[in-house]
Amino acid sequence: MKLIHMLIIYQLVFFTICFSDVIPVNKNVSQLQNNKTAFSLKNELDKTTPSGNGKALLLLPFQHEFKENRKTLERYFNNAGYKTEVYEDGDANIDKFRGSFLADFDVVYISTHGHNNIGLSKTDNKKFAPQIVVGINSIEIDRKAFDKLTLEEQQATGRIDEGAEGSFGLSAKWFKITSNGKSFKNTWVYLNACHSAGVTSGENSFSETFLELGAAAFNGYSDFIIIPLSNAISEATIAIFTSGSSFNQMNKKVKSSLRLKFIQMRIYMNARESRKKYADINLFVSKKGITDDFYLK
Repeated sequence: MKLIHMLIIYQLVFFTICFSDVIPVNKNVSQLQNNKTAFSLKNELDKTTPSGNGKALLLLPFQHEFKENRKTLERYFNNAGYKTEVYEDGDANIDKFRGSFLADFDVVYISTHGHNNIGLSKTDNKKFAPQIVVGINSIEIDRKAFDKLTLEEQQATGRIDEGAEGSFGLSAKWFKITSNGKSFKNTWVYLNACHSAGVTSGENSFSETFLELGAAAFNGYSDFIIIPLSNAISEATIAIFTSGSSFNQMNKKVKSSLRLKFIQMRIYMNARESRKKYADINLFVSKKGITDDFYLK
């Protein structure tokens, strides 16, 4: 009997020694609570949100073509505490694309066409890649708008699809030139446009340009993206990000979304052979300019 008692005591001592670091005891409760409070405080200190005026901007110059769920996107932002301003089609004119105008918003969502290696106006033989499009106007209307620009601004613009109608393209340099010294305040910038994240550094990079101007995070696409898929990704991205997920969490959820993968598969099966590679969630690119966790709310 004494031997059994000794074995039990030995096992208890051995258990206590081996597992005392994972079993809380009463005398350490206050210390654990203090550690938990310190951890929560650290998380709050490491958390960054937009610091502007609480407004979200939606520029939709091709809404007649893209047909996004505008009301749904607005509701997501409104529920997250942002007031939305929306400009569609002709109302999304070149002045709404000026850096100084965009800098007044905590969220900048621009949904438009994007192109790569587009020749600029005849005043400059260089090529800027990529460019995003203001909208479709007659050459006469765009020419009047073009003539009002400074020479530096003109050199940061281009024209796409010359003909009876065309598109006014803007390079990354345009946003820096037209910022007029105004900086973004931890803004989230999302360019729902082909090639918008195709260049990752230098003066032709949209992501680097916006982050240098004070944006906290950027999303775009590295290549062409099929519109129905990009619309689905945009809606999922905004829904997740405005629900309380961090920027990093949001991007992981988008890439792993079963719903988006199903949409991707359906679009892939119906696409022409030459377009199949552009039905891919992995073309969605994320770039963050801060070390803290970034949240919209």
